[in-house]
Amino acid sequence: MSVGHNDQLGELTEWLAEAARRAGMGDEGGFPELVETWQSRTATLHRFSWVEPSLPDVVVKLHRNPAETQAHFESMRQVARTLEQVSRSDIAVVRPLDISLELRAVVMPFVHGESLSSRLIYGDWSSKAARHEIRALVNRCGALLANYHGNQSDVSDEARKEAADRLKARVERALGRNVDLAGVPASGPVVQCYRDFHPGHVIVTPERKLALIDPPIENRYDYFYRDLALFSHSLFMGLIEPRGMRRNPLRARHQALLSEAFLEGYAASTNHSLTDDDMFYIRAWEAFYLVRMLRKARRRRSYGLMAYYYAPMRHRLRGLCRALTLHLKQTGQQRD
Repeated sequence: MSVGHNDQLGELTEWLAEAARRAGMGDEGGFPELVETWQSRTATLHRFSWVEPSLPDVVVKLHRNPAETQAHFESMRQVARTLEQVSRSDIAVVRPLDISLELRAVVMPFVHGESLSSRLIYGDWSSKAARHEIRALVNRCGALLANYHGNQSDVSDEARKEAADRLKARVERALGRNVDLAGVPASGPVVQCYRDFHPGHVIVTPERKLALIDPPIENRYDYFYRDLALFSHSLFMGLIEPRGMRRNPLRARHQALLSEAFLEGYAASTNHSLTDDDMFYIRAWEAFYLVRMLRKARRRRSYGLMAYYYAPMRHRLRGLCRALTLHLKQTGQQRD
């Protein structure tokens, strides 16, 4: 460990101790101790515990610059406010605790539990009861996302137009050609999408509550199809994950059932029932995610990734594109 890194951790722990005193914890928490560290593509996360065992652990996320730090802090506050309006007992709201622009740090509570992605990868799929439990959790995730989308303010006309243009671009990118969408109306609402709603960011607590962690730094208005498609795509990627496949190679068959359970949970918690046209756009966003992943892997020559994922991803993409093309053909014939 470098001297600079040690100095940074020293500054961080001193600031945490001072932040604890400002929060009314007094000196009972003592000096925070580093428990573990995670490294992501854009940030570093440290988990700290306290000398007093009754005090909750915290996570400090270090960003690349002060602007990202402030944006992430505001994003976490906005998500917490939105979920607090839901007033559901099975949701654990994660609120940011403090911020330091000088250290580029945001402090949040550490959520004890297991991510839904871990359940997908390492879960016992040979048990019918375990499969039913995962299906129920995925269904609740759909309801959670619907509650998040449903507790937002009105959207400007400019944001709606940008969302419509982006939606058309995603369909054309997925199919690799220009398309006429006049016969496929996008009737779904335009919302401030979570943009990173996937099983890895949903924590199942020991009390079986769902906690939504690590919201995106940048908020953007899009049709709600985006968040639904990303979660469905993440289910697919989690179920073909190599470690999980070696554990139970038959589990990928459950992807369609889990995606169906997720969409059922969403539809049951909102006034908007999903139509065939809605499913067209959800599949189009999902196909776009697959196209982007495949191109990125080829560009970076990620042969390890390609060896495991290429065949099932290509098979999934072909199926989605066939469904999209068929729907466009049917709607075109109806217009004629």
